[in-house]
Amino acid sequence: MEISPIRMALLLFYSFVFGMGVGAFYDANRIIRVFLGERYSRLGIGGLADWRLPICHKPIYLDGKKKTVRTAVIFLGDFLCVLVAALGIIILNYSYNSGEFRIFTFFGAFAGFLIYYHTLGRLVMLVSEPLAILIKYLLFSFFIIFGYPFLKFGQIIVKNIKKVVFLYRFALEKRHKKLYNVKEEVCLLEMAKKGFLSIGDNIQQG
Repeated sequence: MEISPIRMALLLFYSFVFGMGVGAFYDANRIIRVFLGERYSRLGIGGLADWRLPICHKPIYLDGKKKTVRTAVIFLGDFLCVLVAALGIIILNYSYNSGEFRIFTFFGAFAGFLIYYHTLGRLVMLVSEPLAILIKYLLFSFFIIFGYPFLKFGQIIVKNIKKVVFLYRFALEKRHKKLYNVKEEVCLLEMAKKGFLSIGDNIQQG
């Protein structure tokens, strides 16, 4: 199917813009990864990464932690980016070229992604990564400060419950032992009455 030069130029332009949109979507995924400990920009976050959370005094940035979750999020984010890019190119070709695939739409989208990634993408991450770490620090600090009294109260309740359960079990064991001793004495007395045991044996065993 023939396509007019104007329509071809529009399709290439929209592919390029779409590629930049995919780059922005990829940056959103990278910002999510920052919350899980991934690091992209080395500038301006060294001090933030070393901040200690109140009360627990743990650093907000823990390298090597939650690797499984982070790996899963990275895989899912990359998969979604590829899926969005593929669906977008298909929709562009369907809308502007009656579904017939044009290879330049792929290269246009790829060029848009690369240009965004190496220009605006770097600027976005340079600003958003420290901001994401700061937001993470503030959120964690909020929940730690306001949740600490409830945590301590819960620990006290759990401790007291464990103590009550222990005392209850201890009392049951003593009661069971006492009942066992009583039953044993009754049994020995019955055996003595029937002549199976002498009174001396009964007293000695008691």
